[in-house]
This record gives sequence, structure tokens and C-alpha cells, in this order.
Amino acid sequence: MELAGPIAKLPLPDAVFKNLKDATIGKDFSRNLAGVLEDQYLVNHEECSDFVDFIKTQSLEYLCAQQNSLIFAQIISSFRNQTWKDKNNFDVKEHFDLNIDRIWFNSGSNTSYSPVHIHSGIFSFIVYVSIPYTFEEECKLNNNIENNKNLNGCTEFIDNFFYSNIKVAVDKSTEGSCFLFPAWVPHVVYPFKSEGRRITISGNLYLTTKNVD
Repeated sequence: MELAGPIAKLPLPDAVFKNLKDATIGKDFSRNLAGVLEDQYLVNHEECSDFVDFIKTQSLEYLCAQQNSLIFAQIISSFRNQTWKDKNNFDVKEHFDLNIDRIWFNSGSNTSYSPVHIHSGIFSFIVYVSIPYTFEEECKLNNNIENNKNLNGCTEFIDNFFYSNIKVAVDKSTEGSCFLFPAWVPHVVYPFKSEGRRITISGNLYLTTKNVD
């Protein structure tokens, strides 16, 4: 797990990536989402249990690592104060679980984008399935703009706590990667100029408690 601010990059094992890609697509979900894309459909998450187990495990690891930082400490404290009498004997993995409500498929051409938005839940993820361009190609199509100025096809996260933006330069090399982040972090997906479809899969995770005496 590589961290840049609150954003974690998770390379997906090949079998987990395939398990997610092989899940069937269901009904149109575009009216529930912020993105301006041609195709947005629900994914049958019961058919990708390997991926679900992977992302839940990684999310719990993230929560454990960040349990003393900013808002995560407040969230954990609220559960601890409400539920467990022994506040000093509290293990995050023992007392918490994570559930996935929905997973959805996004496919858009070079006119597609997602304006600044947030997600529901405690964590969200983006899996980059297929990207039809390289960062260098997009720079050339943008009048050879400098790399640090090019936002074509990028995903940009707005970190309100540290007053900084985190740019993910999305291109072919990003395929098979998963980015995990707190659901309340605003982010935007910029359009690109190359031909082809950009395909991603996203979802939200919700914090639940285990029945622990």
C-alpha cells in the first residue's frame, strides 16, 4: 500500500483483477452518479468475492494504520464510546468490519468527465480497468504542454485537511491499479483527448461493528 496524503495505491493481484473484470454488469446506474459518461452500470459484486475480500482487507489495514489521525480517530472514538465499556482494550480489526453496498462500472469516451464530487460510506475505491492513452500522448495532444500542467485524463483529489491537491496521472500504466481513499475526499476526473474508452470500476465501503462482548 503506497500512500500519498489520504490516497492509497493498491496494485491488484492478477487473479483478483480478473475476478472483478469477469463479474457481470446489471442495470443502468447513471442517475445515481455524478459522472457524465456514456455507460454506467451496476456490477454484480456477489460474483467477484475475491475482489470484495481483497478490498475489505486492505480497507481495514488502512483504518488500522490511520486510526489515530484526524477524523478516523473521531469515528472510532464515537463507536467505542457508544458500544464498548472497556475503552482501553479496543482492537480495530476485532471490533469493525466493512461492507460493500454497490459496485459500478464506468465507461466513457474522450468527452466524458466527472465533476468535483464525494462518495458515501467511509472508504471508496477506483479500479482502472482499461485506459486508451499514455500520459505522453495526452501531453502532445495538449500542444506539448509541460507534464506538471497537463490534467488530461487525470483524477485529482482535493485534500481539505492539508489544503493540497493530489493528481493521479492516469494512463495505460495505471491499468490494474486500485486507489482507495476516504469517501469524503472531493475528487474530479478530467476528460482526455485520445480516441477510445476509459473504463473504471468503483464502489463504496461502509463501516459496521462486529458482535464482540
